[in-house]
Amino acid sequence: MASSLPIIATRIAGIPEIVQHNENGILVPEQDPAQLASAIRAMASDQALQERFGGASRRIAEEKFALINTVGHLKKLFTQFGLNG
Repeated sequence: MASSLPIIATRIAGIPEIVQHNENGILVPEQDPAQLASAIRAMASDQALQERFGGASRRIAEEKFALINTVGHLKKLFTQFGLNG
């Protein structure tokens, strides 16, 4: 995501929290090779889609995973749970 790449992934674990279907990537059902192949074909054949999803991936990575944001979030959690030293 930080490399401005579009994502193709399955809907397992926490992936749908960071890959937003049809915003920065395509989510396919787990163990569905036909849907996975279709998503890969769709992405590979559409340069505009790659660029749009890639740009959205970069923005999401910057917003959610920037060091300043994650440190701030952790500090808030530590304070909330009385772990601030």
